[in-house]
Amino acid sequence: MKNWLIRTKSGHILGPVTKDKILELHKSKAIREDDEVSSGNGYWFAMNEQDLVTRFLLGNETQEFNPISEVDSVLGDDGIPLTDAEECLPRESDLDYPDLGSSDSLADFSEQESSSVDNTKVIDLSMLDESED
Repeated sequence: MKNWLIRTKSGHILGPVTKDKILELHKSKAIREDDEVSSGNGYWFAMNEQDLVTRFLLGNETQEFNPISEVDSVLGDDGIPLTDAEECLPRESDLDYPDLGSSDSLADFSEQESSSVDNTKVIDLSMLDESED
């Protein structure tokens, strides 16, 4: 079964390939000792980790699934969170922007910005002598 992946030292992921293909590539030195392999959703291990190579590639032991995928579900069978629904909803305070203040102070800020823009000096760059480059 083609369920093995190869991750090279440079980060390229190759596969899926069979376990026999992994062993063949390793024997021919196409897979180096610092390259890694993984079966299905298992964890990656380097080809120089002889105990893991023996267990999973040379032996018949199957890699367990990544523990991250085995955590208890936070959803019930109906897809609704197991926790109280109120806890999942954002509170009004979650939506505040404390660094901006109230909408009144935002309006004041906008008025100040527009008045300062009116006093800005614009320099006409076409007036510069191009021969000074």
